[in-house]
Amino acid sequence: MAYTIPRTWTAGETVTAALMNTHLRDNIAYLKAEIESNDTDIAKIYAGMVESDGSAGRLPSGWSSTRNSTGLYTITHNLDTTGYAPIAIVEGVGGGYAACKLLNVGTNTFQVQTYNANTGALVSQRFYFHLIKY
Repeated sequence: MAYTIPRTWTAGETVTAALMNTHLRDNIAYLKAEIESNDTDIAKIYAGMVESDGSAGRLPSGWSSTRNSTGLYTITHNLDTTGYAPIAIVEGVGGGYAACKLLNVGTNTFQVQTYNANTGALVSQRFYFHLIKY
């Protein structure tokens, strides 16, 4: 079954079962099958957690994490695209506020930098991320 571009309806047109089946039922069934097959380009969401030492607290299958230096982490994934948007959230730092920013978003990696928001000093801190592949 293939997707059919929905028709433009006109005022006064007689709607038949065949038209509704082609332009609604069949298209909805096609889209449902695409979503369920996971072989689609529809946006997908991934989530993970990286510990302060760079180890994977929780990552999608086939992904890895590394702490490159104090406060700098690289997450390696298998998406083979730059068509994604990562969002990172860091846990609080004792005696201060933690913050993070994304660096170097590449085809199979992205980096997260964590720092003390009060002082700007880099700190190694657990963080969470969501990544939306579009």
